[in-house]
Amino acid sequence: MIEALPSEIVLQICQNLHQSDCFHLMLCNKFLSQCCRERLYQSIIVDDESLYLDDLLEDSYYLRDICGVKVYSSRVRTSYGLKQLIRTLTESDSVLLIQRIEVNQDLGLLRHCIFRMTNLKCAQLPESGVLNAPCLQSLRTRKLEGFNNNLYELELTQSCKLSVSDFKHLRKFSVNGIARTSLKQYRVPLSSLFITYGHKLKLQELTIKSALIYPQESKLLLEAVEFSRVQVLRLIDLFEYPTLSVPETDIKWEDLRMSDFPQWISRLSEDNQFPQTGKVLLEALSPYVKGLRVLELQVCNFLADHGPQFISSITDLRTLKVKIPCQHFVASDMDTRIRAYLQSISLHTNLCHLVIESPPIDLPLLERYLSQMSNLKGLKLSVKSIDQARIVSFIQSFPELEFLDLGVDPFPSYEFQEKYFVEALNHGPLQYARFSTSIYDIKWGKIKGKHIECWFDDKLMTV
Repeated sequence: MIEALPSEIVLQICQNLHQSDCFHLMLCNKFLSQCCRERLYQSIIVDDESLYLDDLLEDSYYLRDICGVKVYSSRVRTSYGLKQLIRTLTESDSVLLIQRIEVNQDLGLLRHCIFRMTNLKCAQLPESGVLNAPCLQSLRTRKLEGFNNNLYELELTQSCKLSVSDFKHLRKFSVNGIARTSLKQYRVPLSSLFITYGHKLKLQELTIKSALIYPQESKLLLEAVEFSRVQVLRLIDLFEYPTLSVPETDIKWEDLRMSDFPQWISRLSEDNQFPQTGKVLLEALSPYVKGLRVLELQVCNFLADHGPQFISSITDLRTLKVKIPCQHFVASDMDTRIRAYLQSISLHTNLCHLVIESPPIDLPLLERYLSQMSNLKGLKLSVKSIDQARIVSFIQSFPELEFLDLGVDPFPSYEFQEKYFVEALNHGPLQYARFSTSIYDIKWGKIKGKHIECWFDDKLMTV
C-alpha cells in the first residue's frame, strides 16, 4: 500500500521519524530504503560526544536549520561509527544526498570524501579548503580558504582578513576578533577584520565578537556595512579606546594594554585631563540602526557608557540582550548607569525577549520600568533580595512569559526558595525557569541533561 504513494510524500513522513526508526524502516523493502536513505544523509554531525538531552527535550537538538530549511540530523558518535559512515559515503552515491555537515574535531578520514559532497548547502568545518560545493550558502570555519563567494551566511571563528567586495550575496556575517599564535591568543583591531575596496555589505545580520576598536574605526565599519538594512546586530565583548586628547602627555592610547587602561583613566580623571574628541562607535552607528529588531550589546569604554543612548535611538526592538558594564566609569556610577539602561529599555514595550546581565537590581526599579512589557516570552535578570511574594507578583505581571532566568542575591537557602518559586509560579504561563544553577520544568520539577544550559540560553532568546 505505502509503495503506491509518491516518494516525496514518503520522504515527508520520514522527516518526522527519529534516526533509529528511520533506519529500521529502510530495511523493510527497496522502496522505503530509497526514501529513508535520503532522509538519513541530509545532515551529518560528527563529534566526540552525544548531544541528546532528556527525552522531553531531545527534539530541540534533533532539528537543524539550513538557511531557513529545517532538516533532521544523523549523529556519528564513535570511531567505529565514523569509519562505517566514511565507507558508506565512499562506496556509494549517498555522499551526494548530504546538504549539511558539522565536524567539531579534526577532519581525519573525512577529508577524503568531503570534497565529493557537491550538494552541500551548509558546512561547519575546521577549515574550508576541503570544500567543492557550488551551492554552499552557509559556512562556519576558523580557516577561510577555497571558499564560495556566493555565500549567504559566513561565520569566522577567529580573526581572518575579509575582502567584503568578494561577498556580494552575503546576508549573515559573524566574525570573532581573536587571533591565535602558538603561545597565546589576543584580540585584534576592528580594522584588521574588513577590507572594503569601496563595496558595502548589504547584511541582515552582523555579529562582531572580542575585537578592539581604535579611534576613527567606526568610520571604517560604516564604510563596510549598509547598516540601514541590518535587522540583527550583535556587538559582543568589544573594548573601545576613547578618542582622548591629552596634550600634556605623550601617551599613545592605542598602544596601552587593556589591563593598563583603567589605571591611566583614573589618574587623568583626578586632574580633569580627559577631553574626548570625535564620536565613539555607538554614537556613530545610532543614526543608521533605527530599524533593528534584535540587539546584543556588550561594549566597554572606560570614559563613558553610551549603551542607554544607543538602545533609545532604536525604534522598535523585539529582542535585547545587554550586559551592563561593572567597570568604573568616569562619567557615572553603577546605580545611575542601571537606571539609565532600564529607562532606555522601557521605551521598547513590544519586546519579546529581554536578557539583562548586571549586578542585582532593586525590585522597585524593575517594577517601575519593566512591568508594562506584556509581550515578554523570555526574561533574564538579577534581583536584590526582597520579599519573595513581591518577586512572584512581579513575574506574574508578564502574561506571556514562558522562559525565566532569575537570580536573587542573596539567596541563602537555595533549595527551599527554588521550590517556593516553582510552586508559586505553577499556575501561570511559565514553562521553564532557572534559579541559581538549577533548571525546572514548572509542571514536572527539576530537569537535567547534557548541554541543557545551552538549550535553555537559546530558548531565552528565541521562544
